[in-house]
Amino acid sequence: MVNGAIIYEPLFPQPSSVLTLHRYYTKLMEDNTFKKRITKIAGLPEFISVEKKMLAIVEYCGTMPTKLKKLGNSKKSEPYIRTDPKVIQRAAEMAEHEKVSNVMTKLMEDNIFTAPKSTRQINDKRFRNRKRKREENMNSRINIADDVVSVLSELHSNTVIQVIILTKHKKPVVIVYSNQQMNDMIRNCEGDDGSVLGVDRTFNLGNFYVTVFSYKNRCLISNRTKDFPVMFGPCMIHFNAEEETYGNFFSHVSDRLGQKTRLTIGSDEEKSMTNALKAKFPHANFLLCTKHIHDNIRRHLQENGAGVQARKGILRVIFGKNDGIILFADDTEFDYRCQNLEPYLEQLPVFKSYWQRFVLCKIKTYVFRPLRDGVISVPRTNTNSESMNHKLKAAVNWDRNKFPELIEVIGTIYKNQILFLRCALFSKGDWRIAPSMEHHVITQLVWHGMSQMEKDRHVHKFMMAKPPPATATKSRYFSASNIAFKCPKASGNVGKKPCQRKRPASERTKTYCK
Repeated sequence: MVNGAIIYEPLFPQPSSVLTLHRYYTKLMEDNTFKKRITKIAGLPEFISVEKKMLAIVEYCGTMPTKLKKLGNSKKSEPYIRTDPKVIQRAAEMAEHEKVSNVMTKLMEDNIFTAPKSTRQINDKRFRNRKRKREENMNSRINIADDVVSVLSELHSNTVIQVIILTKHKKPVVIVYSNQQMNDMIRNCEGDDGSVLGVDRTFNLGNFYVTVFSYKNRCLISNRTKDFPVMFGPCMIHFNAEEETYGNFFSHVSDRLGQKTRLTIGSDEEKSMTNALKAKFPHANFLLCTKHIHDNIRRHLQENGAGVQARKGILRVIFGKNDGIILFADDTEFDYRCQNLEPYLEQLPVFKSYWQRFVLCKIKTYVFRPLRDGVISVPRTNTNSESMNHKLKAAVNWDRNKFPELIEVIGTIYKNQILFLRCALFSKGDWRIAPSMEHHVITQLVWHGMSQMEKDRHVHKFMMAKPPPATATKSRYFSASNIAFKCPKASGNVGKKPCQRKRPASERTKTYCK
């Protein structure tokens, strides 16, 4: 104290002995009395470990309000609870490869309190991430013209892009397949005894259509279904469903298959598609999907006021499992059974016109006659084509895509098919080699001991081997044309001498001594 005044003498401690206490306060917007206080000490001695230096004390002071108010000018009465940005970012990244609902379920199972509030949060974050990515990338594709340029640049480098058709004042058409896949389709489908080549148009994959060929691989057996697996064939990405567009696609496939190759092709009743198929595959047997015809008849009857009993009766007469008109063996019986529809046709004149003008000819030509002639053993449906459509949509997580991205997905499907086929050669995977082709099967030890060139040669040899005729689907009887009578087909050696090998005109007559 100097002259009655208190004088503080400053202390000058060494820097190593100074500890600095930092405190940070955050108030709750709903209640200022509830605070979060973070305490951290700086300037700790060097002998203190780094982990301890990084420690901080978090304290909550006051009482947390039990009722939260709505945020700002929000129109909703629900309280706002902020989600951790790291959780939202992680959810958006997961949503790029999984369904949003699945991502939400996983995060809620991890911690229900830190999970996003709703799936909309995840969708919004994913949308903002994609938008920012497009803006950052100056070469990003903004419209269809950018997509076309991107695909054109990959025409000679991408192994699955085969043809790009550009027509004046029209959007492009892209034909996609791999050479291995085309060769596999040819060997399985060519000939009267080949697999049915299905074709169908797929929707809701983007702002375009995808028309896909499908077929059954008769060289393989699925372990799950015990049947030939359905394979994904060539496909076309297009923006209209005109006959000319289908014609371009089918003409290209026909040229690769050989225009005189005998095929059996199945489709639905889409007029532009069926007209193009008939024009580009003149030597093929054509089938229509029985289920589509069934559903179209039922829909027509329902829209025109037919009663429930009348609808059931008409469908039973046509498609009955045991006595439907499509199942009888000859034209006479078919025409006779059609008379069972007369009572219904008299009651429903609108359906009578529809039946006589559209349905009768289709059923007789594309359902009844193939069954009668043994082209197919049971009425055909588009199940195989629909399964390929489902597979394609599942591969893109049921999301809409731009067609350059879809081409990558299709290429992945093709690669997986060939991969599963290779695995079947050494008895691994979901498929196995059909009994008629088992001489191509090798052990895993032999496969591992082969070089890459030897493996490729073995796979190529298998894929070039033509499967045996599918005799199981062929009729063993000749049917009379006028009456309901069948006669078994005779053996090729009937009427020949024992051990005869030459044609009869040059065959020498011999007498065998007893």
